Amino acid sequence: MIGFAGVAAAACLVLSACSGSPTAPSATSAPAAASPSAPASPSATTSEQPSSSGRSIAGKGYRYTVPEGWGEPKTDVGQSAADSLAADLKDKDGFADNVNVVVVDAGSVTSEQIESQGPQQLKTAGFSKVALEDRVKVAGVESPHITALQKSGTYRIDQFYVLRKGKGYIVTFSFSPKVSEADRQAVTTPTLDSWNWS
Repeated sequence: MIGFAGVAAAACLVLSACSGSPTAPSATSAPAAASPSAPASPSATTSEQPSSSGRSIAGKGYRYTVPEGWGEPKTDVGQSAADSLAADLKDKDGFADNVNVVVVDAGSVTSEQIESQGPQQLKTAGFSKVALEDRVKVAGVESPHITALQKSGTYRIDQFYVLRKGKGYIVTFSFSPKVSEADRQAVTTPTLDSWNWS
């Protein structure tokens, strides 16, 4: 459990969102829970929106499809903690909306631990307006969902924690704070619905 929290916390501190250029997306990952505590019980939700129809992005043992106009930016993924990433390459509002996935050893960390401790750890890392949302299913795995605003207000994150076979897949979508909740969901839902294991 310590390894999962430690790697995720380091990623949160080392990686930051970059505004202005779609070639430099964020790769922010929030810390995950590291010890047991009282479980939370948000209800699971599923999506009825159509799947993404853009480019397929592959990571270690998984694949997902991003919206039209999104793709892999001109950056070296190997230089960050991100296993995979993609950005809106046509974004014009000064912040390139993006998604990244950090893969860590999860050990025996549970969704309940992430939900009980993740929000406070995000606040400790400098995020505000942190909220625990309903869980979503990602390729059959019920996954915690936390939203937060970066401390300077540069971007907002929707973060999903997919736990499978001892691994944690921390999926972080970063958006300009101008993007509405409905428009964020129009990106996150079909992208997560397209997720499959390879």
